[in-house]
Amino acid sequence: MDWLLDEEPKCEQRVEREPWKIVIVDDEPEVHKITELALRDFEFENRPLTFINAYDGQSARELFEQHDDIALVLLDVVMESDDAGLRTVEYLRDQLRNHYTRVVLRTGQPGMAPEHEVISHYDIDGYRAKTELTHESLTQTFYTTLRAYRDLVRMQRYQYGLEAVIRSIAQFNELDDFSTFTQSLMEQVGAVLNAYRSDLVIQPAEIVSLGHQQQTPRWNIKVDNGTTESNSTQELAQQSLKSKQSIFQPPVHAYYHRSAQGTESVFVIQTSDTVEPEGERLLALFSQNVVLILERLLRSEQRN
Repeated sequence: MDWLLDEEPKCEQRVEREPWKIVIVDDEPEVHKITELALRDFEFENRPLTFINAYDGQSARELFEQHDDIALVLLDVVMESDDAGLRTVEYLRDQLRNHYTRVVLRTGQPGMAPEHEVISHYDIDGYRAKTELTHESLTQTFYTTLRAYRDLVRMQRYQYGLEAVIRSIAQFNELDDFSTFTQSLMEQVGAVLNAYRSDLVIQPAEIVSLGHQQQTPRWNIKVDNGTTESNSTQELAQQSLKSKQSIFQPPVHAYYHRSAQGTESVFVIQTSDTVEPEGERLLALFSQNVVLILERLLRSEQRN
């Protein structure tokens, strides 16, 4: 696989990275201020932090119900009750079934809940005395927990994407609108890879016309969420077809696939995330599956 390009494609759209959502739950307003001040310049993978504040367990539970993309919770143990923080962890894990958000418990009264008992009985990532959470300690904690959250979410997305591809094979015999089918599948793949633009290019034209219902030299299905139109993906697709290789130059990636029957496809994607090996396999499965269905539909039409 060749990762080199003679000329770098120009990407007109600058992607604003979504911040990591951090929830601070503590009944002491000063703790909120100190924590935010210590981490005001912190970034992880070029994404800043955004803080959401709660001052008791009930407010925290309401926040968890409203937001399913909280990366990390800094949670006080003793608030409206001696075990308010522990009850909040149970609600997050057991009631909401959220096992992705990372939780670090903080306490000003370590004797109220012994550390070894808390860590062994609750699904948390750390248990710290408030006096221990210096700027250096907070920074280390955030790097560790955000990496864990990122990896868990990434695995979940890839699992959903792979399931979508597998389901598409099972639905093959029920296809009556290839264009709608492919559009739907592309949207799922794009969501898995955090795509803000994607194109699918297939040739030869006689294969494409079967699904598109008109003669065109290329068929481009676009998933475009209001971004500025750019032909950079089209140019990259042409380079990939010409070189018969996949090409990657962030944030644009072109996955090339040639079937045993000679049909070529290029899936071009612009994404705010790095395409990891799991994402590469997902793109490969997608491209192979779409071309396989097209070719089978063509053979069926020829027999009829």
